[in-house]
Amino acid sequence: MGMAASQARLLSITTRLSDNELRSQLINNQKIRLATESSKASERYVAALNNTKMMYSAYDVKGNPLNKELTFANLTAYSSYNNQYGLRNLSGQILVSEETAHNYENAVKAAENNTETTALEEFLKSYNLEKGTTFFDGVTTDIIDACLGMPEGESSGLTGADLKAMYLGGADTQGTIHEGYDAILSGTEYNKKFEPLFTEYMDSYDAYLKAMDKYIEGDFLNNSNVNMGGLKGSIGSITDYNSANNVINDWKSKLTNLKNKLGIQGDSFFDDFSASLDDARNEFTAANVTVDNGNLIIDDVIKVTSTGIVSVISGAEGADKVSISMPAILTGDPKRFNLTVNGQSGTMTVADPSEWSTNPWASSPLYFDQAQAISVLTSYYNNFLEELPNHLDMNKLETLGGIPEDVKDAITRYKDAAQKLSIYMFGSDMPEHYQELNDLQFIFEQQLTNDENGNNFASVLDVLILDAVLNELGDPNVTWIDTTNPNEDATAKAQWYTNLFNRMQTVTTTEKDDGTVTEEIKTNYQVLEDGLATSAEWLQFALESGLVSMEQVDANNNWCSTLYSNCSDITETTDANEATVAEAEYNATMAKIEAKDKQFDIQLKNIDTEHESLQTEYDSIKSVLDKNIERNFKMYSA
Repeated sequence: MGMAASQARLLSITTRLSDNELRSQLINNQKIRLATESSKASERYVAALNNTKMMYSAYDVKGNPLNKELTFANLTAYSSYNNQYGLRNLSGQILVSEETAHNYENAVKAAENNTETTALEEFLKSYNLEKGTTFFDGVTTDIIDACLGMPEGESSGLTGADLKAMYLGGADTQGTIHEGYDAILSGTEYNKKFEPLFTEYMDSYDAYLKAMDKYIEGDFLNNSNVNMGGLKGSIGSITDYNSANNVINDWKSKLTNLKNKLGIQGDSFFDDFSASLDDARNEFTAANVTVDNGNLIIDDVIKVTSTGIVSVISGAEGADKVSISMPAILTGDPKRFNLTVNGQSGTMTVADPSEWSTNPWASSPLYFDQAQAISVLTSYYNNFLEELPNHLDMNKLETLGGIPEDVKDAITRYKDAAQKLSIYMFGSDMPEHYQELNDLQFIFEQQLTNDENGNNFASVLDVLILDAVLNELGDPNVTWIDTTNPNEDATAKAQWYTNLFNRMQTVTTTEKDDGTVTEEIKTNYQVLEDGLATSAEWLQFALESGLVSMEQVDANNNWCSTLYSNCSDITETTDANEATVAEAEYNATMAKIEAKDKQFDIQLKNIDTEHESLQTEYDSIKSVLDKNIERNFKMYSA
């Protein structure tokens, strides 16, 4: 090969070697880019694995377990099996849905336009909640009248529906709207107006009776020769009809003596009371006995003891009257007969049938009840004490024997307390009825005729009436009812929405010096748009960033702060589908990268082989060329 050809070949090899180096550099750059793509694929895969969601473990209304994405709507949905949670903003306001805010606003407006309801009641109604009971359905007017002690022939006119309205809150027969039994008991009208006045009245009334009892039974009137003492003490001497009759006669004599000593004229109190004592005998002696064609007719059912004493069993089951044919069963002398009624037997002595009159035992009845006689005369004595001060001339009493200071004080305090209570209850002072201010039947009748005097006693009367009825019939079972599911107790649901209602407002109570109480109600909530209420992403961001915080209702229905990270109902989970997709994408990307990397390795290996071959050839040609040059230099230098 000539020198020129060798040089040309050497230049060609040099070019190819440079090209191989460039190709190798480009391939290495591509391998670096593959490493970058591999790193990005790994990052995407790891991010997918780290992309967790907040989940909420709850129950539906039937108690079935649910695992849902944590959204505001899911977190605050009602179920009696769930804890009650709420979200509050940075201002401390609770977040509520658009529907809840709408229900609250409508409830407030309804209460403002209708005094028969409250905002809470209307709010609960928007969730189909109403209070209900069947307790009063079977309560008739007759039953109510008996509980109220209405006299025969008179009626309260109240029905079971009226009592239900009073108990739950609503309109009653007097045309007023009341809050309901529990609300009245805890309300200002009852606690701060009626109850203190009534307590003062009853305390002074009791002290007054004791003072009057001491006064009459003591020595004061006796020392004045009025001889009034011993009325109460004589009751203890009653053992039979004769002793009871003697007590009555003694009372009548002492009443007449007191009336004469006081010079009372134009006041029928003493005469009326004396006449009523004659009626007292009939309350503890014979039943009404008549004779009809030789038969003895005894009203009511009687009980005969083994000693022949007969007493009346009022209201006992059985016949209203007992008819006995006396001539057929008379035996012996004096005449006796054996009598058996309702399983009770005994022997009774009677007069000869020829001597029977309309009431053969009017003067000396065989029917006598000792306990009843003592009870009746004690009641008459107490009634006498109650009424007496209204008919006494205090000046006269002072001249006869004086009135002790403690008695004067007791009378004064009693009348003052009775006056204040009377004015509150009826709008006017009624001294003639002081002793009846705790008589429900009297109170009821007065309230019906004094309803427009401007007082607020009507609601208190509801409680007094209900107490009288419930003391006899027991307490009603009142529950909250979901009208969409009336067969189930909705108390838990009502409490849930009551808690929410109370949290949505702030109530400030102010009591003035005169005892009046005012309330200022301010809203304390923020409406959350429906779109955000159903967004799991928004809630997770809001909780993690501190934009909102959580509250939970405790066992006492109080709202308490809590951390979402400490809430056992909230968990974090990875989306399995998203992780699977990310893994597949990662594997596919890495497979492509590995395939390209292998191709690049082969190309680099081929380039290296070619490079080594060219380098060998380059070295060989350069060696030959160097030798030729050297030989030529030597030849020309010689």
